Amino acid sequence: MFRCLTTVCICLLITVPLPVISGTDEESASSNVITIGKLRQEMAIHQEKINEVDEQERSLLEELAILDKKIEQQKTKIQTLQTKIDEQKEIIAGKEQELTAVNKKNETLQQHLLKRLRSFYLLGQTGSLHIVFSKSTLPDLMLTNDAFGFLSTYDKEVFAQYRASVLALTQVKQARELERTVQEHFLQEAATENELLQQIVAEKNELLERTQTEKELYQQAVREMKKAEAALLATLTQNSPTQTHSQGSFLTQKKKLPPPVWGKIIRYFHEPSADEDTTFINGISIQPPESSEVFAVYDGEVIYSGYMSGYGRMVVIEHDQNYYSITSRLEDIRVLEGDVIKQGQIIGTSSDSTDLFGEGLYFEIRHGAQPENPLEWIQPGALVNR
Repeated sequence: MFRCLTTVCICLLITVPLPVISGTDEESASSNVITIGKLRQEMAIHQEKINEVDEQERSLLEELAILDKKIEQQKTKIQTLQTKIDEQKEIIAGKEQELTAVNKKNETLQQHLLKRLRSFYLLGQTGSLHIVFSKSTLPDLMLTNDAFGFLSTYDKEVFAQYRASVLALTQVKQARELERTVQEHFLQEAATENELLQQIVAEKNELLERTQTEKELYQQAVREMKKAEAALLATLTQNSPTQTHSQGSFLTQKKKLPPPVWGKIIRYFHEPSADEDTTFINGISIQPPESSEVFAVYDGEVIYSGYMSGYGRMVVIEHDQNYYSITSRLEDIRVLEGDVIKQGQIIGTSSDSTDLFGEGLYFEIRHGAQPENPLEWIQPGALVNR
């Protein structure tokens, strides 16, 4: 609409005859200048509106991908902080053990010193009266006096050890408190990052909800999903690396494959949907337990591992005889492109969030570009029917 108005303005400039300006007709010239100025001003206003509309029409899937990337970055930050918190817990536990050992040593020294002091008190001084009235001989008394002197010297060393132990105890307590302060800092930082993560998740959920309730936005998202599906098909049909896994046996696996994850089927193959999108009817959607591990259904080679617009985090595995399995809406991915994997190997974990066109783990089996019903390949009874 704005582009049409701009075109009209340009046509007016070209087609509307302006009065001829003579040397004596200054009022007409001034009027013509004002008219042109107004037209140019209107054109500038309309151009601004066109730019605003173009900005609003940016890709919904691209916006979702940006939010998903932010969520992934926040989770990485939180995971890093959690690792630091766990390390601090180990350090503090070590300090606690060290503190216990120092305390025990302190108590032992303290008890020893109390006994020594009690013995000295009972023994008293070795004076002339003590020598005169003692039953012991003079050599024995001299030996006793020498022993007493030796013990005094020894106890000085024990006192020094005790003082050092008390100092060490104080230092260990200070170190423990310092580590606890560091841990508190990490905990506060983690709480802040968690709060920011929740804000980004809320922003994504708001965009999803708005897209699903506003018809024009939803239709735009559907158009974009068609392009995303075309990108997926291009991935499947491109030349893949030389396979090193077993050949010629996937066809024998009908009704024998394990599911990628155990759970309940919430959308069946080619199940009609209320919306206009048909992208996710080429497979099944499974609702697994929270944060479940996701497995490869058969031997193969990973030809795609990463984020694909509209599908989220996705893994595509090429099996033999041009068969592929596609698993998307993953929370995280644990395999890389080019990895040769075995049946039952963990490829990622399931996501707990709802996507633009559904929820749960999405799973496809294709022969070339042609989708096939995954339930014709998965062991009967391995998944709970809706």
